[in-house]
Amino acid sequence: ALGGLAAPFFAVSGGQSTKIDLDKMNNVIAKFLPRLADCVLDVDSVVQEEAMALLLMLAREGFFDEVEDDDMWNQINICAITERSTPRVRRDALYFIMEQLEAFDDGELDEDMQRQKKWSKDKSVSL
Repeated sequence: ALGGLAAPFFAVSGGQSTKIDLDKMNNVIAKFLPRLADCVLDVDSVVQEEAMALLLMLAREGFFDEVEDDDMWNQINICAITERSTPRVRRDALYFIMEQLEAFDDGELDEDMQRQKKWSKDKSVSL
């Protein structure tokens, strides 16, 4: 089931199809996101790997932008350091964490740019 759900995302990211509109997947992803996050803790390592790859793809496509569930975030992030995870799951979990950090970095850059513009504007007014 995970492979079928992931297929459109991998087709778009691999450049195989430009006709797929991933935004149409919003309702399905929102409904099953908690279950997908649970799959990273599955006893079957293949399920863990497929789930983590899909979650990483969802993060890159912005499907986690509105998620406020800290327990879900922690459950996925912990896969980066747990010894029960396969190397592939740990790698994808680290990429998942880096996606989160990039979002914070982008926010800080925006704030820095706004402060710099305000400072330049204030300085020009005082001259």
